[in-house]
Amino acid sequence: MPRAQYLIRSKAETVNLLPGESNNLFELSSGFASGEVTNVKTRINQRYFMLTQLEVFGDSGGATDTTTIVALNMRPDARGQIHKEFQIIDSESNNVTGTLIGHIDWDNGIVQYSVSFSTVIGYTFSASYAVSKCVFSPKTGDVGRVKVSIKISGWDVSIDTREDFEIELQTETIQDYKDIYNIDLVRTMSEAIKTQILLNKDWDLAYFLEAAEPELAYWGAAQAINITKFADTEGILSPRNIIDIFKSVSPRIAMINRVIHRNFRAVPQFLVTGLRTGALLESMQDWATNIPSMSQGEAGYTASAGLSFLKQTVLTSPAISDNKIYPVYKAPGDNLSRAVIIDFVYKPLYIIEEITNSMKRTFVKSRSALEVCTPQAIGVLEIQGMEDFLGPENILP
Repeated sequence: MPRAQYLIRSKAETVNLLPGESNNLFELSSGFASGEVTNVKTRINQRYFMLTQLEVFGDSGGATDTTTIVALNMRPDARGQIHKEFQIIDSESNNVTGTLIGHIDWDNGIVQYSVSFSTVIGYTFSASYAVSKCVFSPKTGDVGRVKVSIKISGWDVSIDTREDFEIELQTETIQDYKDIYNIDLVRTMSEAIKTQILLNKDWDLAYFLEAAEPELAYWGAAQAINITKFADTEGILSPRNIIDIFKSVSPRIAMINRVIHRNFRAVPQFLVTGLRTGALLESMQDWATNIPSMSQGEAGYTASAGLSFLKQTVLTSPAISDNKIYPVYKAPGDNLSRAVIIDFVYKPLYIIEEITNSMKRTFVKSRSALEVCTPQAIGVLEIQGMEDFLGPENILP
């Protein structure tokens, strides 16, 4: 995946150049000994060659000799001419003016330069060496050439029996409810089982999201924030309510969104979390304070406009802990090439009837599999200290 923090091409090599000599950049390169960097296989990239530093030695003829490193940003012109005037103050507070003049031959890589300095009584200044950066671009060799190949990986998904419910009803009971109350017990219980099967998918999602957290941390999309330090709301500078405290969570969500965009080139559209945390996220809306002014109509201050989590859809589930928030990306149009979480459904619901010891048994089963296939598009934010504000989880059965 292309990303900005890595340079996917030939990098610049640091080469020290001596004044008054013919410095051959190809021969001074670390790749010259192996035969990879030569004027036949490579060329000097004219755009990226520059002189970055110059070491100046001040000879006083005694014990007060000085050595000064001069920072440069010197690039040759289109004809290879090098010219730079600079000012330095050495360790003895001497003001020195220097002039560097040189030339680079782009074809054979020869760099020549000389440096002259203004006169300072008691000192003779000279250049020791110059530090250059050079990029070697490929001509016939492979140095600096990026090769892109196809890497194919895959895995087989075995969809095992996911749900198994047995309807335990006697035939007499079924007939009584059918005749007396006009209620189909088998159908009623099958609908309840179907609803439970759908709700069990939430538990599967929480199970696999938690299992993927080490991999999310590997991709840099896992963060934690401790809000316990905001528990005291009695001080003047303390937050006055839970919403003020929870606003400190939104920048962390934005950070995770940026990391996911770096890894996957897409911004997650959903925030998957618990019930009470989801309620807090939904309560955090844009707010503004308008201050009337005599010279102007009003002066406004928008607190949280532009934070990407305000544009994300909050999905809540009791199966997910309130101290976890998972930003998740969903491919538009169910595009499988960009799929992140896939729900494989083989048989969504089927009924099996068996006879065991002369007794009829009815089973409702399903076969499906929930898979997290692209952890690069998922993040996790752990909120430590949530129980200090929301109380213990699972208050209701």
